[in-house]
Amino acid sequence: MSLIPSLLGGRRRNVFDPFSLDVWDPFKDFPFPESGRENSAFVSTRVDWKETPEAHVFKAEIPGLKKEEVKVEIEDDKLLQISGERNLEKEDKNDRWHRVERSSGKFLRRFRLPENAKMNEVKASMENGVLTVTVPKEDVKKPEVKAIEISAVKNISEDVKEGAFGKLATASLLLKKLTQLLNCFICEEKNFISASQAAFAISRQH
Repeated sequence: MSLIPSLLGGRRRNVFDPFSLDVWDPFKDFPFPESGRENSAFVSTRVDWKETPEAHVFKAEIPGLKKEEVKVEIEDDKLLQISGERNLEKEDKNDRWHRVERSSGKFLRRFRLPENAKMNEVKASMENGVLTVTVPKEDVKKPEVKAIEISAVKNISEDVKEGAFGKLATASLLLKKLTQLLNCFICEEKNFISASQAAFAISRQH
């Protein structure tokens, strides 16, 4: 069994996409000979796809195949391909067949994986005729949670009140100063008028 990168050119139209409604024909890619010894149960091998919190897991039942006869290939654009071939047993001209029921032929399955698949960490194993392909998933980053401090309404009101009182006190102080200045000006003006009248009276006496 091999696990190798693959660039399969213009064959994307045959990709099996679990999220689309397209139907993939497993016989389309291979010109199988018409033979009674070619078993469709093998060429249409079914694959289970399970997603766990850590990985995508694929399982395919391929009894009778050696691991050297199975290929697991990956592509850069999130494509996983599982294929295999079981050749017919070489016939001897002296042999006489009474029944042939073992399946033979080729199979090919392709899957488009989600964006969270780690294509460079794919692992494959085969045991008791079951192929298992494990594709780890990217770690999901937890969103950062930032706590926002909540100010009490009482504090806000007090700040507003303090600001208003402060402005009022300042205005009152300014008004007081202006009143004092105005009073001084009036007093000085009265004194000036009185002095002028006295000077005028003296001048008339002479």
